[in-house]
Amino acid sequence: MSERINQFPDKKRAEFSYKDAVNHIQDVKKFKEKFSVGQEFATWIPYGEYPNLPITFTWMPDIHFGSIAVDYDTLDKHLQLIESSPNMFMLFGGDMIDNFNPSKYPDGMLQDAVNPQEQILSWMSRVIELDTKSKVAGVVWGNHENFLSVAGIDAFQTFLRDLQAPILTDGGGVITTIVGGATYRIGARHTHWGNSSLNITNAPKRMGQFGYPDLDVMLVGHVHKAGGEMLVQAGEEKIAVTGGTYKLDDSFAKKWGHSPALGGFTIMLWPDEKKMQLFRTVEEAHDVLQGKIALSLADNWQDPYTKLMQKLNAQHDKGK
Repeated sequence: MSERINQFPDKKRAEFSYKDAVNHIQDVKKFKEKFSVGQEFATWIPYGEYPNLPITFTWMPDIHFGSIAVDYDTLDKHLQLIESSPNMFMLFGGDMIDNFNPSKYPDGMLQDAVNPQEQILSWMSRVIELDTKSKVAGVVWGNHENFLSVAGIDAFQTFLRDLQAPILTDGGGVITTIVGGATYRIGARHTHWGNSSLNITNAPKRMGQFGYPDLDVMLVGHVHKAGGEMLVQAGEEKIAVTGGTYKLDDSFAKKWGHSPALGGFTIMLWPDEKKMQLFRTVEEAHDVLQGKIALSLADNWQDPYTKLMQKLNAQHDKGK
């Protein structure tokens, strides 16, 4: 039998190497980690105009900007109230934009007044504006932002990469908040297992029980239901909130028997001593905080800006 003749001396053949594959995977992993803006744990040190007084932050999930079903009057009122008020901040809880796209939910686009690109560019410009004023405590991942992933686009990486506030993109995470000498652990997720139509705050409580240890404040969204309570869990005072929505005229939800409820839950945190209070609305928290500011001014306490201006004016008058 004659020997087989190699008719194709330059035939290219694949080379398989477990080691080469692992090295490549590790390199890509390091690249993506370096490229990502997302984190699961963050620290926030809010600077209030009145550092001796409490601060508040409003949990704002499920805004769904771009949909005609959104209550824009209330949304604008809340944003402007927080923006213009001392010691008030906000924490965005995901689904900031409606962002329905034809490849995933074509019928959802029928309630969107502007396309996904216009939604995200318009809304993110507002977030950045608030962020530059140090009014944003953080931004949490939402499944509606994630709809852009079908096109290979990360909404946060693409549009919010220069945000100074942390971006919690693994569904959420923990923000350790330092107010004066007091430290609070805030757990914030867009959603968590345990959602219940009968026990509205079940999911955030389960997050505190099984998700992250030693939380003081437990926040979720996603279901468009609203509920909040102050409770004692494992001997510690806690606050649990399911945050509601600004998308109130949601025909899809109503067809299935769901009644969307307005968000606006606001948490007050005291400096120097660990003390918390839950308010149902931004307006209620604002009124209480304004009362505390008025009382402090009546007691002749001056904020640091007033002291600075007095010092500068005195130096100016002395130099004349």
